[in-house]
Amino acid sequence: MRNFFSGLFVACALTGFVFVSACSDEDPLVPPAGSSSSGVSVSPSSATGSVSSAVSSSSAAASSASSQAASSGGGTAEETTAEPYDFSGNIASLRAAIDPTGSASSVATFTLGSPVVVTGVVHAVNSAGKFWIQDKDAGIYFYTSAGDLPSVGEKVSMTVTGGCVYNYLVEATSYTGYSVLSSGNAVYRRSGASGSTLPNALQGQAWQAVIVLTASWNHSTTSKVVDSGTGLRARNLTGTTLTAGTYYIRGPLNCSASYNYVDIYPGMAERTGDASSSSAASSSGSASSTSWSASATLGSYDIASRVRIGSFNIEIFGTTKASRPNTMTVLASIATNFSIIAIQEVGSNSDPSDSTCVTVLDAYVARINQLLGGTHYAYVRGHQYAFVYRTAHVSMDGYALYSGTKSFSYPPLAAKFSIPSKSFDFVLLTIHTSPTSATTEISYLPTAMAEVAVTHSDPDVICLGDFNADGTYYSDGGDAQGWLAGFSPASYTTVIPNGTDTTVSTGNTHTYDRIQHSQTAAQDYTGTWGVLKFSQYYDISQCEGPSITGIEDNLSDHYPVWAEFWVNQDTD
Repeated sequence: MRNFFSGLFVACALTGFVFVSACSDEDPLVPPAGSSSSGVSVSPSSATGSVSSAVSSSSAAASSASSQAASSGGGTAEETTAEPYDFSGNIASLRAAIDPTGSASSVATFTLGSPVVVTGVVHAVNSAGKFWIQDKDAGIYFYTSAGDLPSVGEKVSMTVTGGCVYNYLVEATSYTGYSVLSSGNAVYRRSGASGSTLPNALQGQAWQAVIVLTASWNHSTTSKVVDSGTGLRARNLTGTTLTAGTYYIRGPLNCSASYNYVDIYPGMAERTGDASSSSAASSSGSASSTSWSASATLGSYDIASRVRIGSFNIEIFGTTKASRPNTMTVLASIATNFSIIAIQEVGSNSDPSDSTCVTVLDAYVARINQLLGGTHYAYVRGHQYAFVYRTAHVSMDGYALYSGTKSFSYPPLAAKFSIPSKSFDFVLLTIHTSPTSATTEISYLPTAMAEVAVTHSDPDVICLGDFNADGTYYSDGGDAQGWLAGFSPASYTTVIPNGTDTTVSTGNTHTYDRIQHSQTAAQDYTGTWGVLKFSQYYDISQCEGPSITGIEDNLSDHYPVWAEFWVNQDTD
């Protein structure tokens, strides 16, 4: 491909540093007919295939990246979405018109016999007239002499009149009728291996990854492998040297005559931490303690058909734990696997103050939103409990601490949720029983579930939390029975069966954490459930704790449990 800094409009705002683009076997300065190239530009120094989540190390870092991106045109602090686009903007048809075989290595610039109207979301910008767009089906690079300078996140439309293929990359080379349809759209980014097949069917689409650099990486027009596990290649086109450390990178999937790779423009590499001594970017894209990739955890799910609900006792989740940045980042990352997650032990494992709970939850949700880049999650709380939920996925329709006929050491929190434009609505009741009173309090839960069903006018009740329903605290009915004693399968579904280890301790395999739902919700339950065991998904080597760094107990003594429900099969 031609030099991606040709004509870059960056003002020398910070350093006045000037670089001259070098040509290479990947980036020769030999444009096809009809294109042009210049060799010198000025740049300021700069400070998730499956789907993954954006990472930033701090509010300051995010602001810095945003300001750099605004000045460079390379990237923005745009919102990243885990949901693929739902619109077809005719980009696949345009690609087919330019390269009918889908495998050409070179096609000289030509005028299309029939112009093609395309629409797409801008996900990377090189300079005026040179940018990348994508829809739900495909992506494409615009390499033109036009003066239009879009912003990342804008949905644009134009009539493409010319194209070419250059080193396997399909390009639009001329267009008319450019218009901006909307702005601030979230960018859907893939992650994982860039692939060795040329051309890659995903070329032109938005990419992201968490990478670990063990040595400095200079600006270069030659790509290199940045993740040995996946083989992902990338080019540092930031105009600066990226020092050793962990980075969240994003950019378009480009290609040359030899490789597929991600181009990293100014503002599209955010340093999120030091280089870990262990492999922070594994073959699955798992994150270091200061960064994270959703593709390394539970993976994506179709929110058009399912909702994923979790429960997590974050052991003594007070201001001390919230002040540990690496631990907090992993805890926040865990939440992004779920549309709703019920949290226990907020502020304390018994009776916390409201002010402590608010301080901790404000910090927690802010960190979750910072990882995703935008405002995605909110919370409601009461006593030591909270429901943290993704506002685009679910609506919260009312909540209150339980005040029925039964008495609990820590009164449970109930909230009603619904799925926008879908039929499933339900009540969540989260509980943390006192271990010494678990037998009594668990026996009260069916009554409490029935009472909150009446209070919230919905028979579908899901009770979830730390029941302490095993070991010396409670006789659960045994592994052979499967269902939790006290919850007859005629009336309730035991989602997390007896014999499932939900504790971090190596000294037991108890099933303390549970999800029970009323049989009225049986039609809504998909049968999919799980336990998220930290070390299977995260590099926790830098997670801080009271004494020893890098152990699971620094996160909690409980693992999160979860289940998925259908969103459009509810009939009550």
